[in-house]
Amino acid sequence: MKCLLSFLGVKRMQARSLVGLSFRLLVIVLVIAASTRAQYTANIQGNVGDPSGAAVAQAKVALQNTATHISATTTTDAEGGYRFLS
Repeated sequence: MKCLLSFLGVKRMQARSLVGLSFRLLVIVLVIAASTRAQYTANIQGNVGDPSGAAVAQAKVALQNTATHISATTTTDAEGGYRFLS
């Protein structure tokens, strides 16, 4: 790296500054990328019941993202509960 930097006319102090700046920019990009990813995750859960309030076991529950048209299905448990994990 020293040969490359001297070939480009970069002095030692400038090289350290350039490396430090590059590292800071990399950290900033990674933090922004991680926070962007966090905005698109969620878990959805609930319970299915009949009109009298009793749990409905083995009911099929469907979920669809209207923006992307991606869908998922699940079946309720013995207590009528369901969960969609991202």
